[in-house]
Amino acid sequence: MKNKERLLYFSSNRLNGSDDICIISLLDEPGERDISIVCDKGVGMMIELFLTKPDIVKTSLTNVLADILTHQIDFDMEIAIEGLDDGVYITYLVNNTTGKRVRIKASEAVYLSLISDVPIFIDGELMKTQSIRHKEVSSSSMSLPVNAVSMEMLQTALDNAINDENYELASRLRDEISNRKSKPFHNKKLTRSHFNLILLYFV
Repeated sequence: MKNKERLLYFSSNRLNGSDDICIISLLDEPGERDISIVCDKGVGMMIELFLTKPDIVKTSLTNVLADILTHQIDFDMEIAIEGLDDGVYITYLVNNTTGKRVRIKASEAVYLSLISDVPIFIDGELMKTQSIRHKEVSSSSMSLPVNAVSMEMLQTALDNAINDENYELASRLRDEISNRKSKPFHNKKLTRSHFNLILLYFV
């Protein structure tokens, strides 16, 4: 990536009303912009344990392999978040020495970064379209870009919006689902209009 921005871990929180969904928040280096990544229960628990009880996870396979990796002589790795495809961030673990790139789940890349200090970078244009000002983030009003959630989560949000008689949101969700089904997601232009899908509609 030519135009990239460094991301730093800020927090991870379980979604109220759901034991299966966590939201990871990453900040740009100035601490001005926040980007959120959906995380499953397993990775969320590993992050929580690493931050609160590191001795419990230090002998896990992931942590041991990360320790071996970071002590290699030619170690020069980074994590690159380069795009979106059908609600999933396209993320790679990149060996800057050899040029080797390996696809990795974004949430697991965040965990790897935490345990190994591998830096995370995001495409600059993607950061512009997917982030919000950090001061707008709170536990009661946090939202996700609708283009960064899975079809399953979109359907749950649609069902809940209909049950709440929030027909404006339901209409937007139907449009997003229809758009994904009708054409390749990676060919669609990302805009700020994808924001303001409140998290409570996912559960």
